[in-house]
Amino acid sequence: MAPPKLSAYMLTCRQRDAIREHTLESFRATDWTASPCVEVAPDATATQRQHSMSIGVVRLLQRALEQPAHFILFLEDDLRFNYHLRHNLERWLELLRAQPDDLFFATLFNPSGPSIGDSAIENTYLVNAKCAFGSQALLLSTATAQHMVQHWDEDVEEHHDFKMYALAASVCPIYCHTPSLVQHMRVPSTWSGPSAYAPDFVCNWRAP
Repeated sequence: MAPPKLSAYMLTCRQRDAIREHTLESFRATDWTASPCVEVAPDATATQRQHSMSIGVVRLLQRALEQPAHFILFLEDDLRFNYHLRHNLERWLELLRAQPDDLFFATLFNPSGPSIGDSAIENTYLVNAKCAFGSQALLLSTATAQHMVQHWDEDVEEHHDFKMYALAASVCPIYCHTPSLVQHMRVPSTWSGPSAYAPDFVCNWRAP
């Protein structure tokens, strides 16, 4: 069976050029072979930042949907990556029997340990949507991206990460890869929220 088509996209803003470059450097050290497509959110004041990021998410997803059916890796701009990122995602998607035209949504970052949800199958938690937060690294199918774009304005949640989780949870399970395949840098978040950290991140973990 051919490996699933994976495309990486990164959401950022102009004020974070230096942080983003460190993240891109870490991404280039993985087995991905290509840099992520970068989507720059509209410039905004501190009070408008949430709205700006929300616009950026929709633009990123719309841009990703211009490509043939695939899985979209949605990334923030302040991350360190597992060296075997593509290999691990391909094996995981095979394990879950996921297809691009299926409704599929997952996070690769777990700041909550076992409390994020119930252990499902190998290397997988089934996430309690009420406990989910953060958009550090999300993996979603074309079908789920289409659902989010179509219904984005129907959800009143202001924070884009909570909105993404709510829209996904309305149509499919939410999975979490264990161990985490990304780590959050110790830098302030784009929207001035608390900094999260994944205790189970392993930079050189590789699926059999």
